[in-house]
Amino acid sequence: SALRTTETYKLLAGEVEGYPSPRLEDELYEASPRTLLTKLQGLAETVERVIVVGHEPVMSSLAHMLDDQRGPGSGNLSLGIPTATAVVLDVPVEWAELERQSATVRAVLRPSED
Repeated sequence: SALRTTETYKLLAGEVEGYPSPRLEDELYEASPRTLLTKLQGLAETVERVIVVGHEPVMSSLAHMLDDQRGPGSGNLSLGIPTATAVVLDVPVEWAELERQSATVRAVLRPSED
């Protein structure tokens, strides 16, 4: 529910039709990677895509924890990620089965340095 994360989501969603309204959850503001994992495990199996917007070092720690080290985007997530970076994960398991090393980093999208 932090102002910066809600603004980031608005930038991501833009005017794109079909982007869902964000679900703001105050208890996630200071959540650990493990707490976020538990939240993801509780998603309905009908959910196909999730966007989690948050702060460092929690976001890179969560991605590193989930990463199976098999994808082209794997690498130095344990070192953190710069502001405005997105980590795209493929999750081939049911949400309830999501655990350490059960997802593959498809890409790490960094902001342009132009």
